[in-house]
Amino acid sequence: MCHSKKKDLTGCWGMPRVEDENDPSLIKPEFSKVYRDERHNMDNCVVRIVRDLGYWLECSYGAMVRIVIARKCVEKLPESKFENGELVYAIPKGKYGVVYEISWHFKRKEFVYYLEYENRKSSRMYFSEELEKVS
Repeated sequence: MCHSKKKDLTGCWGMPRVEDENDPSLIKPEFSKVYRDERHNMDNCVVRIVRDLGYWLECSYGAMVRIVIARKCVEKLPESKFENGELVYAIPKGKYGVVYEISWHFKRKEFVYYLEYENRKSSRMYFSEELEKVS
């Protein structure tokens, strides 16, 4: 859950926008290579803010990637209905899958989700109304 009412962005969702990954005031130097390597994957991606460090925000992208970027480089987004790694039911497919990536759809201004079925990543995007939580 996002604590945005307290200015603490821990738990919030955001969209990273770093103009110059070599600028140490925008991205911590030890994370600039990670950001550069992942940038092609991060065009419409969203990140989960795992720790608010004041000027810096520690963010997770997908299940494995962590970056630390300046607060001013993260656009806050609304709460996502699903999490990376969450088991969901895909209504159109009639199958269960695991969310492996969450992105942002600019025209519809909402999250889109990509699923993995039986260890195979699907390139089809799903909107939240096409997925159901599995209890």
